Amino acid sequence: MMSDTAPNEKDGQTVGSRLRLAREKKGLSLEDAARVTRISKGYLDALEEGNYSRLPSDAYARGFLRAYAQFLGIEAQIVPGLYPGGVPSPSQSETLKLTAGECRDTTMSWGSKRWVFVLLAGGCVLCAAAVLFFRFHGRAIEKKKENSLVVPPVMTSASSSQQPKSEVPPEKVGLRFTPPEASDIPPVPLVSREKGIVLKMKALEDGYLVVTIDDMVSQQYDLRAGDVIEWKAERVFSLDLDNAGGVEAELNGKLLKPFGAKGASAHVMLKAGPESDETAP
Repeated sequence: MMSDTAPNEKDGQTVGSRLRLAREKKGLSLEDAARVTRISKGYLDALEEGNYSRLPSDAYARGFLRAYAQFLGIEAQIVPGLYPGGVPSPSQSETLKLTAGECRDTTMSWGSKRWVFVLLAGGCVLCAAAVLFFRFHGRAIEKKKENSLVVPPVMTSASSSQQPKSEVPPEKVGLRFTPPEASDIPPVPLVSREKGIVLKMKALEDGYLVVTIDDMVSQQYDLRAGDVIEWKAERVFSLDLDNAGGVEAELNGKLLKPFGAKGASAHVMLKAGPESDETAP
């Protein structure tokens, strides 16, 4: 296994060529690898070509490279040293050697990782839902308290000592309502509209998308043409796309300009206000 996957400086193979040879050796196509690893075909092709500029960031590049190498059976320890600017892999003398009796399988199957990812994503969604529920529920209670304030009317009784006797029969003499002066009524504060921004996106072509809401919750999507997704945030959306021209987006009902060319990756920040989008390649 070490001879197949360890870097060989004499043959001049790059990490991309090793990935391609390992995939072809297994008889897999890029579509097959993308379907199993949940990494888009465009990103896998960029890894095999060594074109890391097509990836959203260095962190995504290292993560995708490690996951793809593990799927193809390449030792994950040598991958960071092959990536430009990555951390070199430890030498063999620094590698922990386990005997047969102490060795245990620490690799997780891809199916198990998918379940772990699903559970983590579900937990994040539940936490975000709980935070939003308690936040908006508290605002609703405050609004009810403000709306429940009622100004009591000022009631004065007719005094026989201050006014002459009236000829009105006793059964018709009662309390008289005196409306309060305008200055006595406290102004009712205006209830501001609930803040927030809504992003609606339609996939025109297949692609891969990572959405981060208010710098707290991140969600990943494998977009298919025709998919329509809507999110709500309080301040900002952060988008990472591998096919910037393959989507159409609206922010608070306003159609946004394209994020980039078809097939190109982009990093986009969407905020509330007139200057709402910042696009980076």
